[in-house]
Amino acid sequence: MSRRRSFAIRAAVRPGALAAVGAAAFVALLVTVERGTGLASLDPQVTRRAVGLRAPLLDAVAQVVTFFGSESWLAAVTVIAAGILFIRAERFRAAVVIVSMAASAASTVVIKLVVNRPRPGALIELGAPEASFSFPSGHTLNSTVCYGIVALMVLPLLKSRGARITMGAAVGILIIAVGSSRLYLGYHWATDVLAGWTLGLGILGLAITAATVWMRSSWTRPSRPRISPDRPSVSTRPDS
Repeated sequence: MSRRRSFAIRAAVRPGALAAVGAAAFVALLVTVERGTGLASLDPQVTRRAVGLRAPLLDAVAQVVTFFGSESWLAAVTVIAAGILFIRAERFRAAVVIVSMAASAASTVVIKLVVNRPRPGALIELGAPEASFSFPSGHTLNSTVCYGIVALMVLPLLKSRGARITMGAAVGILIIAVGSSRLYLGYHWATDVLAGWTLGLGILGLAITAATVWMRSSWTRPSRPRISPDRPSVSTRPDS
């Protein structure tokens, strides 16, 4: 194994661990939902308490926040972010953003159809009723992946440490806020939201692991031509 390839594998350990932890937590939540035990058994109680917190101001804030997890908005963020990265000649980073979001969207659709979990009900939904299934929360999952992958691709390009910290904090707060708004508005059970966060972290970890190995492995970088020590280099300058 080459030194560069070995370094790439070591660099991918932490994001790989994040992917494993996220996937394991998601599977654990899925099992509790299927069996109706553990955290899933507390869903009705948590929903009642969330609904009990409603107030006109909080309702308005939740409606605004939940928009930032909608399909149309996240699609726009993905296209704009990928486009800016592409224009800045960061084509690989742009591709990572697009592929990650495609994986997130596909996972949302497939898992919802497989699990087939009903939502809490139109009677407590604060807004237009949703027709799709409940597990996992698509707003939560897709916003976690979208904002997370955009931040991870953009942060290394920011020169200011303060700007990186600010962006990271803002992304973390927004991801938590979007998921919480889905519970507050009555569109999802608490375990749906938790599943969105954990699976989102798993997808982020997997994406960064793959990107790290790809970018730092020797086979992705063309080797420079070597000049044999016993052969003089050929000058391309014309004789004077």
